[in-house]
Amino acid sequence: MLAAASSIRIGATESTILPLVQKYRGYKWTPEPLSAPESWVDRAEYDYQKSIRCDHKYSMEMSPFGLLATGGTFGQRTRTTLAIRAVMNVIPARLRGAIGLRDWGAGVDLSTRDGRIQSIRGTLLVEGRSNWLGHEWRYAAEMPDHRLRGRAFTIDSGILEMENNGGMLVQDIFTPDATAEQSDVARELDVACLGSFRGCAGLCDIAPRTVEYARLHPDAAGNPVLPKCR
Repeated sequence: MLAAASSIRIGATESTILPLVQKYRGYKWTPEPLSAPESWVDRAEYDYQKSIRCDHKYSMEMSPFGLLATGGTFGQRTRTTLAIRAVMNVIPARLRGAIGLRDWGAGVDLSTRDGRIQSIRGTLLVEGRSNWLGHEWRYAAEMPDHRLRGRAFTIDSGILEMENNGGMLVQDIFTPDATAEQSDVARELDVACLGSFRGCAGLCDIAPRTVEYARLHPDAAGNPVLPKCR
């Protein structure tokens, strides 16, 4: 699903992504409208958000145990997944991986404006050995924050707050002006640890190229708190 999303181009017609949405039983929705301009402390940010506002979004999600239970069939919480989660909650994470109960979830959001693709976002959340790990890439016609306007590629990080633990997420954002290397770095994942007995120890396991790129190109980093990989 993430690989298919990575092949979508900004400006493609909305009709071209419908087969993918149908395949993964995605759903279409309309974001909440912006609040009144006078409620914004930063008026420049309001004006910018208004200029990049999307008309609709399509969301797809996949998780084996109902982690991303927000509407997509692949992530719904059924009686079975609720029962499995009840069992998972009493088994330590370091032991669950050995019996195939390592939790994870993947999601894709496609934003459209005037019938064309405006942005694509892919997210992977993985239950690591001691905490949750996340990688998110966003390919957009414009940067999502006016303070980043004019940049073609940026790397940032954030805190994850999950149902059963916390963790860290690394985020790559790039525009059509990004280099081929930056586009590759942003969307490259290493999920080998997800199916291994050892499990995923940190962001260096699932997003090694992003972490390394941020180290070598500090100008591309927004305000990331990233580990040093061996």
